[in-house]
Amino acid sequence: MKAFITYEGLPLNSGGAHQLPAKPLTEVCASMLNFLQLYTDTQGADRVRVQLVDFSFRNIIKYSLRFGFPSFDWNNYLANGIKDTYWNVYLRKIEYYVDQIVSHRELGLSVYWRFNFIDPRTRRVLPGQSELPVLDARLENSRVYLWLSATKSTASVWFAFPFDHLTDDNLKYIEGIQETLPFKFSKRFWRLWNKSDNGKWIPKKI
Repeated sequence: MKAFITYEGLPLNSGGAHQLPAKPLTEVCASMLNFLQLYTDTQGADRVRVQLVDFSFRNIIKYSLRFGFPSFDWNNYLANGIKDTYWNVYLRKIEYYVDQIVSHRELGLSVYWRFNFIDPRTRRVLPGQSELPVLDARLENSRVYLWLSATKSTASVWFAFPFDHLTDDNLKYIEGIQETLPFKFSKRFWRLWNKSDNGKWIPKKI
């Protein structure tokens, strides 16, 4: 493979995450799940966390009775003073947990998926994805990180397409994805990667 295309909507601190529209959280979640069902080979989320947005010992006790013993991000607390408390919960009950955070404003929900893209008609994985390089060990080809809460909801994505250029069929495929997503693609985040003579991958905005 000598070229491929990415869409890099990365975390908020890099300016790349998408703030999701002010729609009911159940509708936003349903839209994301529809995209994943139609265009990816995912069999379910890789990680689902209920997170305590409003930290207090009262809330920790209250929701531990519901979700079990919580986890604490001590590194984040020591480095930034952020009291990050969360529960790793069942992977296949996302809609249930969305209902929980709708009813309880002190909670947020984070969901993480990794996947390959598929043809929605044949359900076959698009060829060439196993050959895509891993440009950053922290990123998967491809993945979605969804954050839902009563105050703000975002989607951080990294999409890697095995397309060496944008044909009409490739554009139709991307347009089909856009129709299902709960956010709009930004022109700023598209890149065409070409392999140089010395084996390095060089990005170019498209």
